[in-house]
Order: sequence, then C-alpha cells, then structure tokens
Amino acid sequence: MNLWLHGSIRRVQNAVQNTTRRRGLWELGAGGLILAVVALTVMSGTSGQVQDRTGATKPAAAAREDRTPSTGLAEASLRPAKPSVWVSRELAEAKGCLSCHDGIEDINPKMTEAGATCVTCHRGNPLATNDAEAHQGMFANPGDLRVVEQTCGQCHSNKGSISQVVSAGERNHVPRVLRSLMATAAGEIAATRFLWGAQNSLTPLFATRPISAINTISPTAAVGDRRQSVETSPLQASVTTLSLQQLPPANYSDADNLLRNFCLKCHLWTKGEPKPGLHRSSGCSACHVIYDDDGLSKSGDPTIPKNAPSHPAKHQITAKVPTAQCLRCHNDGGGRIGLNFVGLIPAHSSATPLQPDGSPQAPKFGINTLPVRSDVHFEKGMHCIDCHISKELHGDGNLYARKENEVRISCETCHGTATSPPTLADNQGQPLKNLYRSGAEVVLVGKIDGQRHFVTQLDKVARRGSLPLAMRIPAHVQEPGTSPRLRLECSACHSR
Repeated sequence: MNLWLHGSIRRVQNAVQNTTRRRGLWELGAGGLILAVVALTVMSGTSGQVQDRTGATKPAAAAREDRTPSTGLAEASLRPAKPSVWVSRELAEAKGCLSCHDGIEDINPKMTEAGATCVTCHRGNPLATNDAEAHQGMFANPGDLRVVEQTCGQCHSNKGSISQVVSAGERNHVPRVLRSLMATAAGEIAATRFLWGAQNSLTPLFATRPISAINTISPTAAVGDRRQSVETSPLQASVTTLSLQQLPPANYSDADNLLRNFCLKCHLWTKGEPKPGLHRSSGCSACHVIYDDDGLSKSGDPTIPKNAPSHPAKHQITAKVPTAQCLRCHNDGGGRIGLNFVGLIPAHSSATPLQPDGSPQAPKFGINTLPVRSDVHFEKGMHCIDCHISKELHGDGNLYARKENEVRISCETCHGTATSPPTLADNQGQPLKNLYRSGAEVVLVGKIDGQRHFVTQLDKVARRGSLPLAMRIPAHVQEPGTSPRLRLECSACHSR
C-alpha cells in the first residue's frame, strides 16, 4: 500500500474512532460522516494493495499472481483509450498501420512472403483514423500464451485433436509449447513443494496453468531414452501424469508463496524483469523476439521511445535465437547454467572487476559477476540452439516432470564414445539437421552464423591411444554389455 495513503487513512480512522468515543457518531455532523465514509471507501478499495519493486501500487492478489498472469483474450488485448493521435482518412486507407509506424521493420522475411500483415498477428483496425480505434482489441504481444492459439497458432498449429500433436511434426508448435517444461514449470513446482512439505512426493500435481497431457508415448522407452528411467521410491518423479492443476494461490502455503513471488519468475507465461540482462517478452516472444541487455529499442518505428525499457531491440522475430537471449532466464537457479556457459559466476562485491574507467561494475541479471573460463563450446563460437533442438525447447507435446526427461540429445550424439561412433541423431532416432558426416569427419553447422565446426570423435581418439586418463579408468566409462547407469556422465567432469 502507498505509505502516504496508508498514513492518511490511519489518521482518519483514529480521528473517527476518537471523536466517536468522545461525542458519539451522530455528533460528527455531515462533514464528518462524509469523511468517514470516504475513508472507509478508500480503505475498501485499497486494502490488500502492495508496492512492487518499482514503487508502483497494485492489488496484493495481483502481486501474488504476477508470475502466473490471468488467462483469456481480454487481459492480453489492449483496452481502448482516449484518442491522442489522429490521421486523415486518406492516409489511413493508403498506409494503414504505417500511417503512424512508418519506418518499422518487417517482422520476418518468410512471414512477409507468406502475406502476413500487422493485423495477422496483432489484430486491431488498420483503417482507423485515431490510435484508440486502431488499437481496439489489439494484441501488443501476439506471442502471449493467453492468445497464442489465435495468433501464432494460425500457422504454427495443425488445429487437430491433441492426439495428433506428436505425429504432426515439428511445425505444430503451439500445443507443444503449452505443455513444455518452460511453460508448465512442473518439476520446479513439485520439487519446491515437496521440500517445503506442501506435498508428499515429487510427483507433479501442479503447473503454472491447468493443462492436460497428450500422452502418446508408448510404455517402452526408445534406445537411450531416459524418460522411463526415473527414481522409484521414495523420491518418485512420475512421467505419466495425465493432467496438471494450476498452482494454488500464494496464501495457500509458504511453498506456494515462494514459488509465485520468486521461483517462478522465469517461465513462458511471464515477462522478464525490468533490469539489465533480464528484459524479455513472454510466450513465443520470450525467445524469438530479441532484446538487448538495456531493454532499449533500436527500431525505426518513430512511436517507440528510445530511452525507455522494456522494448525489443527491433520489431523482428527470428528462429536464430542467440545465447544472450537464453540468458534472460537461464542466469539463476539450476547452478546458473547459462552464466557458467558464457564464463560468469556470481560475485560478492561490485568492486571487482572494475569498469575500464575505474568505476564499479553495473549489476547484470540482478547480480554482480566475475569472469571465469567459459564452456569450450562457447569458446568455439557455438550457441545453445546449436545443440538443443526443437522437441526439447518447444516440447514434444507430452508432460514431463524433470528437465532430463525432456532432453533428447547427449554428448554421445556428436562425440560418440571410446568404443562407438556418434549417433548424429537424438535419442528418438531423429537425425539432427545441422550435424552430418563429411568423409571421416563429423561436422556441426552453427544455426546462427553457419560456421562449420569439426567435432572431436572419441572412438578415433581411442584408436590413436590418446584418451585422457579419466577415460581410461574402467569405473568411469561404460563397458560393452553393461548398463549406462554403471558409468559417469560426461558432465560429471566436463560441466562447469
């Protein structure tokens, strides 16, 4: 609650109570009664309000629900405002949205070729002569998961029954994304609630939104598929959940309060925080619309302020998602895997390392950082999406409890083992499109810059007798005919 308003209401309350005790309520007079009624009305309208981190006042219920915003088209669409910009009818009919937004970038060459217009994604009225009418019912962010079936889903969904989603192929993105771990956060919710005593097992019960599983995975796992190899008892992590309910409200338990107000700040139903390195949109746009660290627009659109975050760098959508965009979320929790990948760790002070001018560093990702050696793949110029594939990132249409269940690639995909060549395919047998053999070499092509990377093959290293000591220790490696669980994962040593 705004502190000034809180104090004012408290003073009115005290005055009313004191006067009532001394003289009786009816002796207050008309003015006093009106003041009391106004005070009580304001209190009823502002009770349960809190200040967010920026100082803005919002209802406490809304503050608790910020990490899981409400569903529905109305909440995601722009509400009509009093007109502030007018154009002539001739200009509106000739240029449509470009009457005001002239200079804005084409959203994507392929979408332009397919005939997509502003209205295809954003809706609104391009022939209106003022901004209020033009923006009536418009979606500022078409990638918002509350409206995505009406926007991105026009092209990126086969619009069939959910039983067809998995077999429909990679273009059926929308139903898959809604069931992905990046949207449901099912494992994070289950683990947190279990550890805090809010539920009795690690079996997922809740998600950021109620969602049903497609459930087309056969009971028998494919070769190398770890979705079936999960803990049994007492820490059971089920992968057969048929549906998930929405996370209880913040006041239901301490665990739910923690989840809603801290842990769940990064999932696809929410925007990023207005801090350096954390600016991003939500839904599909969280990944595919690129933001700079400062959250400032560099767009040619004259209507977008260039000194006020948070805005995308440009009005563009891309499938070439750089590592910097992944870091908008993957900078916290889970061992800060994104920071480790690019060679950063949290620092205790802003004093080191200093800026070139000797001043303390500016916090990024909400923390201070120290540089360390980055991951070897990052050093070679690779990005996250060079390894991680669509069925991992968008999901495959099934509900999973843990990240390892949704991951489809492994080190062996590209590097093989000391006794076998690389598979060049995910654990479902689907070939990786950017990985191929060229003679005796294995080549990975960068998805962003097209750079060719020659991949080390462990079986060739073994034949040369050049395996490192760690890989010559029998207990470390998988011997032919033994279970994969009887060896160390590559990441046991190579993860930072």
